[in-house]
Amino acid sequence: MRESYFHQKVNGEVMIFDSLVGMAEETAAKQKGLTRYAPCRIEPKQSMEGWTGSQPMSWDEVPQCTTRSWSVAKDQVQGIINQLVEGDTLPRPKSRKRTRRFSEDDGTDVSYDRLAAGHDWWEDTYRANRRGPTTVTIFTNLDAGASTGPYSIFWRGAAAIAATDILENAGYMVELIMWCKGRSVFPHPHHVQLTVLRLKEAGVPVDMQALCCGLSGWFLRVVVFGSFHLGTRTPDSIGGMDYNILPIDIEQIAIDGSMHVRIPPNTYGFEGAVAAARKAVIEVIEANEGKTYSEDDQGGYEELRADEGLD
Repeated sequence: MRESYFHQKVNGEVMIFDSLVGMAEETAAKQKGLTRYAPCRIEPKQSMEGWTGSQPMSWDEVPQCTTRSWSVAKDQVQGIINQLVEGDTLPRPKSRKRTRRFSEDDGTDVSYDRLAAGHDWWEDTYRANRRGPTTVTIFTNLDAGASTGPYSIFWRGAAAIAATDILENAGYMVELIMWCKGRSVFPHPHHVQLTVLRLKEAGVPVDMQALCCGLSGWFLRVVVFGSFHLGTRTPDSIGGMDYNILPIDIEQIAIDGSMHVRIPPNTYGFEGAVAAARKAVIEVIEANEGKTYSEDDQGGYEELRADEGLD
């Protein structure tokens, strides 16, 4: 599903996509019907692979490429996660997941396996204490200059994926949004194209393969550039990319009430990605200090007094 509109503050077009595969399919279908110059033509040239990272041989292959495994990227993301979690380099996020507890005297259900094993058999639901906002929106920019290689482009995405995975495993519901801002895409004065892709919805399990694809160099230079033709006007070129802060009120695209975290666009290299992911996770953890919530029976949250404890 795609939402498109003109935005005065953006000074151009805004396109918001809710699906990685859907964006690729719609872009490919549009490009196959074009007879004039397209921003990113699919050409079977070996030289293109160094610019995109993964080069489809035709627009028919583009949607299929969104499901291909990129083992190198996934290994790097997992390495970032391992260094942060196993290396104990950041404060441990307080788990927000519901847990079970067992008792010999009281509970709502009987665990027959535990009864047979001679353990406490009454089972009950533990009212997990929580701190701060339960939903987080992580924003990462995918813009890159023409001389930036596909692996350099990916490091900020790797940081975003790692932070998303760590926070989700701690029980947060994390939404991951990619954005790009192209300048001089259309005739002046309203020449900007702002592209937004909701790569992951809050609470949905992390699909590392899909996230790696959506934050890759080839996705930027094939699908994002190609999607410029989906708007109401015909683009002049792929224009230049703009690393500035989102030129739109982020509340318009982020989930209501979520905490907003941005990955720096100048994140390069493995250590740079580790540092960016660490900063994002710590930012969320620290925002929770001094604000305590408890899960109620309806799945909502009620604020607790500080002296009620956090265990």
